[in-house]
Amino acid sequence: MPKHVAVIADASASGFFFPKWHAYYAACFGAMNLYVVTYQGLSNEFSGFKLGGLWEVPHRYADSIRAKLISALVSALLTTHDLVVRCDVDEFLVPDPRKFASLAEYTEQLTLPYVTARGVDIIEDPSEAALDFQSPILRAQRKIAIRMSAINKTCITGIPLYWSEGFHGANVPPAFDDIYLIHLKFADIKARVVWFNHMRDSVADGGQETAYFSPDLRWMLGHRDWLLRRERTDGWCALTSDGFDERFLSTVVRNPQNGIYAGEFFEGRTIFDIPSEFTNLL
Repeated sequence: MPKHVAVIADASASGFFFPKWHAYYAACFGAMNLYVVTYQGLSNEFSGFKLGGLWEVPHRYADSIRAKLISALVSALLTTHDLVVRCDVDEFLVPDPRKFASLAEYTEQLTLPYVTARGVDIIEDPSEAALDFQSPILRAQRKIAIRMSAINKTCITGIPLYWSEGFHGANVPPAFDDIYLIHLKFADIKARVVWFNHMRDSVADGGQETAYFSPDLRWMLGHRDWLLRRERTDGWCALTSDGFDERFLSTVVRNPQNGIYAGEFFEGRTIFDIPSEFTNLL
């Protein structure tokens, strides 16, 4: 019997990345296995999308609230599902295309109790047009990427877990496997500015969330250009064998106060062309 897989994320708008998130994961597991947490007064945003469940939190967006709530909901979903995928709406899990045809095939063959994905940030080149979320992205619209340790996230589980804020750490040590977390936050700078402006209006005033969503267009373009000045290397080398994973794992420690395992945040030393095998997978 095929595994029953749930996917859960939180969202404060039905635009931006959300339609792509919904289409991608619905194609993998069916729309009725997608679950969304949203915030005070925002449920109607998602009335046009078929979902297995929608929970409205009686608060504005707050990172600590979403981490605790989604951790609890993952445990609940595991009473009716074999596996739960936990990801943000700008995060897309893609297994190694040399070994698996789809995320559904990957989860069907998965035997590990939980999996940590290798984080990959997609970078917009100045010559590239704005993203069209109705069309394939990898290779077709964006060709450059960089490894990013902050998004090495434990994201598929068959056991109850709890996560820290931002979902950067969990109460289990990282366990890498043949899967990548494709992160689109840097993939369209102007769209990111609009997204950040929206999120600043969605969070409680004066908190850490306000600071997180404060960078403006000038800062984002400068950060992108700083990344693009790095040496360019082979894609598969950067993804699998350049020492990035070992470097990250060597920094992972367990916080004795909350039991969370987390590693340091850093970027890859090189940028790379997305391998051709990823063409049109997302």
